[in-house]
Amino acid sequence: IYKAYISLISRAKRFIFIQNQYFISSVDSDQPKNKLALALVRRIRRAILQAEVFRVVVVLPVHSEGDLAAQSTRLLVEWTLRTINAMQAKLRAEFPDIDVEEYLVFNALRTWEKSGDSIFTEQVYVHSKMMIVDDQIVVIGSANINDR
Repeated sequence: IYKAYISLISRAKRFIFIQNQYFISSVDSDQPKNKLALALVRRIRRAILQAEVFRVVVVLPVHSEGDLAAQSTRLLVEWTLRTINAMQAKLRAEFPDIDVEEYLVFNALRTWEKSGDSIFTEQVYVHSKMMIVDDQIVVIGSANINDR
């Protein structure tokens, strides 16, 4: 699945939609080993340089399953944020005059309910592992975007 993702990212023409339980990858470091984030940055770089309309939308859970006070949960959140920040920083450094969010956005889903004057909300936990490319190809599998 990893090799398919990398290949499809490089061949994408207009957009990539990723929905995954985890998003832990690397841009400029040896760890994590997977380079999915780097492949996305390279494809976005190409779109910017060629003035293409191109969009990457990533949907993740607000945080991984588990107690946020637990070290393991906090570690997953930290590595996810490192991945997102590294991608955004790399693109902003290379293209300071470009609005990176025109090319790359990260989203999380929440439900909400109003009861009287109070609003209650909770995350919609994303557990799926899928990628859609250009409305032409869909990869659905059991592989998270991490090194596990």
